[in-house]
Amino acid sequence: RIKIVHLNPKALQKQVNVMFNSMEKEWTNITSHTGVEGFYVAVHGDIKHFHEAKIFCTHKAQSFVKEVLNLDPKCFALKFESWVTRDFGAWS
Repeated sequence: RIKIVHLNPKALQKQVNVMFNSMEKEWTNITSHTGVEGFYVAVHGDIKHFHEAKIFCTHKAQSFVKEVLNLDPKCFALKFESWVTRDFGAWS
């Protein structure tokens, strides 16, 4: 399966997007039923992957990122991704 991923990156990107759309729906369902506030950021730990960083924020979490961290949520995800891809090799 790994060889297929390398040969067909568009198919992998499509699969990743479908999975994250599903996760976003699940997270929205969880937050609406429990009142939990939060966010998730998903990045790849390798520069060989060309998928964009994914972020989902509840309203309060988005406000936190904007007001406390002074970042746009997408910029926050990109900064987090750059930290992961830069330093991940040092920890593995």
